[in-house]
Amino acid sequence: MNSLLSTISIGVLAFIATNVDDLFLITLFFSNPRYRVLPIIIGEFVGILALSAISLVGYLATFAIPLPWIGLFGFFPIFIGLKKLKKSKQKDDTTLPNSKASTFTTLTSVSLVTIANGGDNIGVYTPLFASSQWGQILTLILVFLAMMGVWCVFGYSLVNNRFTGKHIQKIGHRIFPFVLIALGFYVFFKCGTFLLIKP
Repeated sequence: MNSLLSTISIGVLAFIATNVDDLFLITLFFSNPRYRVLPIIIGEFVGILALSAISLVGYLATFAIPLPWIGLFGFFPIFIGLKKLKKSKQKDDTTLPNSKASTFTTLTSVSLVTIANGGDNIGVYTPLFASSQWGQILTLILVFLAMMGVWCVFGYSLVNNRFTGKHIQKIGHRIFPFVLIALGFYVFFKCGTFLLIKP
């Protein structure tokens, strides 16, 4: 019992330490009127499962995936951000309250952004899995999924709160493209991806 509680505690701490910035991104996703709630939530779960799977592959192969290569995922938020910035210049999203992005588009965008921002997750989860038994690994993954549910509830609550919701909804979709672009370059910098193009 103590071992289970210890594993759960470690999982909660590992998730929080590696997903503080993801909470901010989730809130921005919920603030965009073009995105449906359910695909955002599913996309977040797909993203955290993918990060767990990548970390598990790294553990099974007895090596950690080099961070510079993980950083290549930074291209995804940059591409999505530029695409949204172009659309916002053509026509403001607030003029299209009934125009919703497709479920696939939303789910894919959220998943890719979550994975792109997951360099820290992989860096922490891989050695954590390597030092755990199979039962503990399964417990950790379940904890990550449960915590992602908490993150989604918290982000949704912030957007729909009468005190903070209006402000977030007002500026969220406007700054989101810039946040995504900045995130992409931050991923490059954090993972040392620029070293890959060094002559």
